[in-house]
Formats: sequence, structure tokens, C-alpha cells
Amino acid sequence: MVSCATKAPPPVPPPAVEKSVEANPAAFLSFEGIEARHIDRLTLHFLLKTRNPRSAAAHVALQGWHYTVNGLEAPGEAALIMDQDAFEVPAFSAATVPLRLEWEVEPGTATDTYQVQLRVNPVFTFETGAPGDVWAEAQGGFPCIREPELILTAITVSKAELINTRLKVSLRINNPNAFPVALSSLKYKLYGAGRFWAEGENRHALAVPARGFAESQVLLTMNFIDMSRQILDEVIAMKQVRYRFTGEARVDTGIEYLPQFRMSFDRSGNSTVVE
Repeated sequence: MVSCATKAPPPVPPPAVEKSVEANPAAFLSFEGIEARHIDRLTLHFLLKTRNPRSAAAHVALQGWHYTVNGLEAPGEAALIMDQDAFEVPAFSAATVPLRLEWEVEPGTATDTYQVQLRVNPVFTFETGAPGDVWAEAQGGFPCIREPELILTAITVSKAELINTRLKVSLRINNPNAFPVALSSLKYKLYGAGRFWAEGENRHALAVPARGFAESQVLLTMNFIDMSRQILDEVIAMKQVRYRFTGEARVDTGIEYLPQFRMSFDRSGNSTVVE
């Protein structure tokens, strides 16, 4: 008797297990605020926020960066500062680090506002797997602050005495800013025809409107105890004088990041001398 057995089918291989693809790391940049030591020395503060969705810790370092101001590439001098050269982000975690853009503004910038855009390239490096290379950017806007201009318009001999003579100097203050300013103090020295004449100080605030001007007069006293009386005779006889007017002013802006600053001035020219 011959028996015929049915042949068993070959085993079915188990389904292939697909390797999961881990998500890419991400970075975000935000503008946090601004500080200023002077109108042309600014510090812009940013926060770099990083996210690591992978199962391994990431080592993060800045690969590169650049900035623009009002759409122009890299005007003036700047340095991007991170308190640590690199930092670690644990697996499935996030980290935030501060960045500072130290910016030396080019003098004579003719603009009412700054729009600064910073772009950074943080690179995530993992023990296993390819590095993650991303870009993050942020933009901050703030007003441009410029120094007022002082112009001497006339010198008046207001009172002549035996020991001293009082002078009155007429000034015009031009404000190139899109906001009002005030000169809350003014120290000055006046030279005439190459000689020191007098010095003085004015502590009364002088308001100057936005894109406007204000006129004022400051008083000085020429003391002839320490100088020749001949100088007075020369001053009275003068109709025109070559002058030099120097000093320092304190300027109030009302702007939060630089509410007040000091400016030096040194003006020379020809002026009428009036009795």
C-alpha cells in the first residue's frame, strides 16, 4: 500500500520591521530687548531656544551667523556673544541660551529707525546619526538717536565793568531726531580770536521739538584779573570775531533704552559782536 503525504508549505517570513526615523532638531530665535552705552554703542539681546526630539543627547554649537540693518548687509562693527561656546541638550528635551549682539553703529547714519535682523546657524551633533543643521532668525526694531547740533549765531557784550565783562552768546539748537529732546545741562567755553575768553554753565532744561530747533542765550563772564584789560578793548572794537565754542551737554531723549546721554561739542566759525 502506497501512501501519499501532503508537502507542508514553506514558512512565511515575519514582516520586516521598519526602522523609525527620528525627528529633526529645531531652533528658534527671539529678540528680547536693547541696551545702549551711547547712541553708537548698542547691545541687542536675543534668546536662542533649541529642541531635541531624538533619543540621544545633542551637543549644540553655533556654526555661523550674520545680521542686516534696514536690509543692508553688516553695516558697522558687530560681535555675537554666547556666554558658552557650546551647550548640551538632553534627549527629548529643550534648552534656551542668551545671545548678545554688540553693535558699533556707523556714525552719521541717516535713518529714523533701525530694523536689525539676526540669523544664526546652530548645529546639533549626536553620538549616533547625522548632525542636524538648522537656521533661526529674529528681528528687532527701535528708534535711531542722533546728537543735536549747536550753532553759535551771535556774541553780545552786555555789560562792561572795571574787573569783568559779561557776554551773552546766542545759540540755535537743531534736533535731527523724529522725537523731541531736551538739553538739561550745558557746560561751555568760549574762545575768541585764538584766545580764551570765558566759560559758563546753564542748568535750565531747553526743550527742542522733533525735527525742529530752539534758540537760547547763555551768559559768560570775562574776568580781567587774570587777563589783560586790552582784550576787553579788542572785544568791544570787534564787529566780527573768529570764535571757538566747546563744551558738553546732557541730552534727555525719553527713549527707554537710552533716556539720557552726554555729548561733546566743538564749534568754530565767524560771528558778529554786538554791544
